[in-house]
Amino acid sequence: MKMPARELASRRVAQGLIGLCLVGAGLAGGQAVAQTQSQSAPVPNVDQGPGIDVPPGDSQIPQGSVAPLGPQGPRGPMPPGVNGVAGSVAEAEASAAEPPRRAYHVQASVGALETYSNNLQLSSTNRQSGGISSLNGNLSLIADGKHLNGFLVYDPSAMFYSSGGGNQWLNALSSQGTYEAFDQRFFLDEAASVTHQSISAFSTQSAVLGTTNSNLTEVATLRVTPRVVTRVGSDMVFNAQVTEGVTRSKGTSLGDQNYTNYTVSLADSHKDAKAGWSVNYAEDRTEYTRNSGATQQAERLYAALMFRPDPDVSLAARAGKERDNYLTVNPETSNTYGFDANWTPSPRTQVTSSWDSHEYGNSYELKAQYRMQRSIFSLSDSRAVNVNGTTQTSLQQTYFSLFYALYANSVPDPAQRTNFVNTLLASMGLNPNAPAVGGFLAGGLTMSHQVTAAYTLQGKRDTFTGMVFSNTTSTLAPAGIESGDLSVSSFVRQRGVNLNLTHQMSAQTSAVINALYQHADGSTADLSNTLKSLTASLSTKLGVRTDASVGLRRTEFESSLQPYTENALYGSIQRRF
Repeated sequence: MKMPARELASRRVAQGLIGLCLVGAGLAGGQAVAQTQSQSAPVPNVDQGPGIDVPPGDSQIPQGSVAPLGPQGPRGPMPPGVNGVAGSVAEAEASAAEPPRRAYHVQASVGALETYSNNLQLSSTNRQSGGISSLNGNLSLIADGKHLNGFLVYDPSAMFYSSGGGNQWLNALSSQGTYEAFDQRFFLDEAASVTHQSISAFSTQSAVLGTTNSNLTEVATLRVTPRVVTRVGSDMVFNAQVTEGVTRSKGTSLGDQNYTNYTVSLADSHKDAKAGWSVNYAEDRTEYTRNSGATQQAERLYAALMFRPDPDVSLAARAGKERDNYLTVNPETSNTYGFDANWTPSPRTQVTSSWDSHEYGNSYELKAQYRMQRSIFSLSDSRAVNVNGTTQTSLQQTYFSLFYALYANSVPDPAQRTNFVNTLLASMGLNPNAPAVGGFLAGGLTMSHQVTAAYTLQGKRDTFTGMVFSNTTSTLAPAGIESGDLSVSSFVRQRGVNLNLTHQMSAQTSAVINALYQHADGSTADLSNTLKSLTASLSTKLGVRTDASVGLRRTEFESSLQPYTENALYGSIQRRF
């Protein structure tokens, strides 16, 4: 039966209002204060399934959904924990492939965390022992409808300290959505995040959130992108979009910026053809509020040719002109060219690469992944300019955002990849919101070289994950723009290792050991520090929807400025609804 035009219009308006609510909630959450780490370890079930070999599935989110906030990402592009506590790494296969059952989904949880620390202030001269009581909640809103796809996750925490400081209310927000106003023609994308970041890579670092650390601040980011996609004739597609972004930090203007992007493209519409073409124009403009509105901008006009000589191989080449003021006060014009090469010799092996030449420095990205029945190896090596606050790799990465990026090849669909990563982290006893790779705030454009390698091996009762990372960041800001750490050092290099071992003791109980090593250094010997942390925890199920855990933590921070050691005992309980 055909729906009356008035009723159809009313339904579209209602869906539009829901989309605007997602955008508005992301903007409101941008004013909130940051994120805390729940140290409870979810309890996986014993798995006898086929392992972690997860083939990519069909996309459940419309083409053109906003990209994840990445490493940015500050917290990660999809809602951690929206599917509850998953069973094991192998259950990622089932959860990733499972289609959505409802167009709209609401989930909530509440919990309590009690921590006793012998060094609440993380200080070598003002050591204070005491307790930290935390009441935390989670509200997840998921939309997977015909015209509205996205999520909004809000994680509030009330922190109460027995000594050494006042109580505080912490908030974490992650939101992403795409609203299709007209069938495959007009889209509205939104992405928002509120996270905790280190202000300086050379000051006090901590392995968890919740202890007193003046070097931590909250960073709020919002991005809104209206897009128009329309067919031109029978063989071409026209795409135009405008992105407005804003980044704000609490207690400091370092890293505060306003970002605008304009993108227009005309491309061949034959997606399955062996050859194709496109013409593209893009303009970026970044304004830094800390530096009296200093602006860095770039324009790029280029043409690209695509070629698929084999179903397993795709190639692309591009060339054009770009104009920017990255290295000079006044914009200068230069040539730019680059290529893409992707190879998928088997469903288990994927390699993607890209390279571009620029006047300010070449950029590239290489990703490789190999999957076996019960193991996955991933490698990522990239060098790129951080254009705006939503994608700065100098921002701290969470476990979720890091693993989300690492498994982009094997699980390309965003919804399926979210389920897979959440299941993987749950089996490892890791909080998706906890910092995995160190970061810092920068006051201007930066060039980052980031290398990450990860390996996961699952047995019937044991799961091992090892990760090594290296991130070297230098500034592209001209003289006069304050760049934080990059104002006192020509580069910031952060390297580390993260190891995790999970043992399934029974269907209800698991033990987890996590070890972290992180080292940061700069261009002078005094700009260096080392963070080492070892955590052991025991988790169990108290019911179908209730989990509890206890754990011990040892942290050592070596620095010429403010070294410290800390021992902590914690226990938590979480109830899902």
